[in-house]
Amino acid sequence: MTNHEDLKELFDRVNGWAMKRSPLVDRRTLQVGCPEIAARRRDGDVRAFFHVGHRPGKVCADAMACQLPENFLVGLFLHEIGHPLAMRVYKKTEQWDADRAVKEILGIHIRYGGPLVLEYVAPSVAARIIRV
Repeated sequence: MTNHEDLKELFDRVNGWAMKRSPLVDRRTLQVGCPEIAARRRDGDVRAFFHVGHRPGKVCADAMACQLPENFLVGLFLHEIGHPLAMRVYKKTEQWDADRAVKEILGIHIRYGGPLVLEYVAPSVAARIIRV
């Protein structure tokens, strides 16, 4: 991704795909530039790029996320979409609950890898999802 608008457009495609897959997925938008994520990164959490839950209808992002490969972004977006989905389905939303909801409800297996051990999906899966 080269800029915030590209990141938002990619998120919209992933969220739109998820909403088509299941009526349990809510429409969300991406808010780039979250002071809470920025604070976590300043405190040394190099894995902090996204979170959900403190702004209604939003997934928050740190601007540094623009540097991540597309298939990692898709995996991370799905993971964040999985949190409210898990709360709706399982009444809990730990990290593994979000991934489980994405697998069981949306049919996508989220993997972990790369130097930061981040969520990702196979490049072919990412391409299929964003081809809306």
